[in-house]
Amino acid sequence: MESDEDCERRHAIIIDNGSCFIKAGLSTEETPKSHFRTCIGYPKNSEIYYKDYYIGNKLKGQMNALSLHYPIKEGSIQNWDEMEKIWNYIFYEELCVDDPSEYNIVLTQPIMNKKEEKEKMAQIMFESFNIPAIYIGYSVDLSFYSMGKFTGLSVDLGGESTQISAIFDGYPIPFQFERLYYGGNKITDYLFELFNYNSKMFYNDKNKYCVEDIKEKACYVSLDYEEELKYLEFYEYTLPDNTNLIIKEERIKATEAIFQPLLIGKDKEMGLHYICNKIIEKCGDKKNDIYNCICLSGGNSLFKGLSERLTKEIKAIVSDYYKENVRVNNPYGDARFSAFIGATILSEMKTFNEIFTTKEMYEEYGSSIIYKKDPYIFK
Repeated sequence: MESDEDCERRHAIIIDNGSCFIKAGLSTEETPKSHFRTCIGYPKNSEIYYKDYYIGNKLKGQMNALSLHYPIKEGSIQNWDEMEKIWNYIFYEELCVDDPSEYNIVLTQPIMNKKEEKEKMAQIMFESFNIPAIYIGYSVDLSFYSMGKFTGLSVDLGGESTQISAIFDGYPIPFQFERLYYGGNKITDYLFELFNYNSKMFYNDKNKYCVEDIKEKACYVSLDYEEELKYLEFYEYTLPDNTNLIIKEERIKATEAIFQPLLIGKDKEMGLHYICNKIIEKCGDKKNDIYNCICLSGGNSLFKGLSERLTKEIKAIVSDYYKENVRVNNPYGDARFSAFIGATILSEMKTFNEIFTTKEMYEEYGSSIIYKKDPYIFK
């Protein structure tokens, strides 16, 4: 059986499994070496292509000729065969690993996924790639650790979901977490709708990538939505056909959905500020510390003005006793890589080896060993 010392000598490969983008690299790296869309492209006309499918950078320049499949939907893996192909591509082509069995593996997943999914991830890694040990962490926790924090509220705004978890002394507080099934993609779709409503852009897959680019460059979060609509400056964007698109109210209307989910059809959901406050209010005598450290992460947290607006909205609904303690922190470094960075920090801790599940443990106790002591699974 492998000793703790053997496990410690190995570097880990970290794979952050995002619904929209996947990030991967070695635990010794500060940022992921590999970063690409979590999708597989199958040729629409197989007679003119020599490969059955394309992944990562090999998709570039031929998107229109490929049928794109996304194996992860709202954070949950829907197609395991395609996901295994992506992991295989990461190991052998992106990271140029000769043998995955020489590395421990760190994978991420969102909170509140079915426990069977965690088991399946471990099964594929142990049985298909013959890895020695695995740790499956939660992106909302790892993103929080990337900021060097151990007590507060982690707010991870991803592409297809938003995760919020209260953390105290490095551990999630039981039951004080939430997952919203919308994220950056919904804002992109809503921006598309706004353009179409004003007859500025026709809906098609080719234009969707333009809208994503517009969202990232032109959109921001207003501090006072109604007031800002009165004096909003326009933004001029050049489309691929060299025509210019003038963007004005759409710049803040799209992001307003973060605080008014009804705009994107989520009529039963509360705004981000209400969700954050609801969780913190249930944290008892820890509330003050958690209000004081609300940390944003994820690609959808990159909008200018988000932290200021969230601070304002939370202060408006908390009691006077806590108002001055509310602090919302912007992401450390590139928010898209927060979970990856958190995983590298965690992997450098001396106690990290204690939370790995080894192949020997898996073979002796079965797949259920993978979610033993899982803070987000309650039986």
